[in-house]
Amino acid sequence: MKLIDMPSPKELNDALRKIRHDVVVEVSNINGTNIYKELIEISRQNSKVKIVERDLAVNDFPPHKPVTIIHGALKGHVVFLGDLEDILVYSLKEYIAVAGKAINYSLNENIVKMAKSSKGLKKIKLFITPGVPCLKTLHLLLPLIVHDDNLRLYVIDVHRLSEYYERYSKGALPLMLINDDKYHIGAPSNIKELAKIVYYDLQG
Repeated sequence: MKLIDMPSPKELNDALRKIRHDVVVEVSNINGTNIYKELIEISRQNSKVKIVERDLAVNDFPPHKPVTIIHGALKGHVVFLGDLEDILVYSLKEYIAVAGKAINYSLNENIVKMAKSSKGLKKIKLFITPGVPCLKTLHLLLPLIVHDDNLRLYVIDVHRLSEYYERYSKGALPLMLINDDKYHIGAPSNIKELAKIVYYDLQG
């Protein structure tokens, strides 16, 4: 985790226990998944994290699949679709810790200017599979999502939503789609590169 500047598992678990701001996590169709087990454990350790089960329909995604929406400081702008496995569970925990303001990430001035110069809502669909490149991309996206109210992130587990991924498949992962017509394949090396991908240097 240190290689990509992400908190260690111990630091992340400590942060989750220190959450002092309410985080509502809406869930649908996740009984028995890794996400459900992790969320229940987190909510047991910290009553500020509240799990709310309800029927959720998200855009054009297949119905009756696992959906997890994180509120708090993330304002419901982050949606996990499908389950998460292995190393990617850390990303779920990191997003909840940030949503509860137990971890804070800042952006440098140049990236803030990029975000402010961008016009209109941007919907990012990030297709992932367990592995460091996908974990790194999720980590790098988090500060942008926190600081830019015009971004919406949909994190899609290709193992559980393979039929959906096939519509957009470009071969490698992670695959990032922006507004369904611009894409980027592979993990950015740093947040500056990611910001350029999101705000400027898009391929189609």
